[in-house]
Amino acid sequence: MRVLGIESTEARGGVAIVEDGRLVLEVLLPEDRAHGRLLVPLARAALERAGWKVPDLDRVAVDRGPGSYTGIRIGIAIAKTLSLSLDVPAAGLDRFDLVAARVSLTGRFAPVLDTRRGHVGTALFERAAPGQPARRLTEDLSLTPAELLVRIQLENPVGA
Repeated sequence: MRVLGIESTEARGGVAIVEDGRLVLEVLLPEDRAHGRLLVPLARAALERAGWKVPDLDRVAVDRGPGSYTGIRIGIAIAKTLSLSLDVPAAGLDRFDLVAARVSLTGRFAPVLDTRRGHVGTALFERAAPGQPARRLTEDLSLTPAELLVRIQLENPVGA
């Protein structure tokens, strides 16, 4: 299965090309906050570098946040346009699930995103052993750093 992954939730977005679960190519935008102007040309160039054409895609995946309000909408619009024009499925993926899948931490952990105004976005995960998938323990949360610390201690008390 050939997948084009779109990341537009952060200041510097990018695309990834994945074939049968293996990362073929990953390219970041050359500048911050250029999603609307450069994401489509970047995706086209990445496909060319991988030796693929747009019709070769079997699926489109997009990071659906949390993150930049405008960036999320740009990424989703591009993914939906490709999905409809190519008649392939599109999948929206949660940012914290994506991070949890990429890190090799075991035990309980929480990817954290500064959402400004004194809050962080996060979700709590647990991985029993290396190589196993992370299990989500909570929905996405918006907390102050102090509230996050209390939540982590409640979910995973010291000495437990």
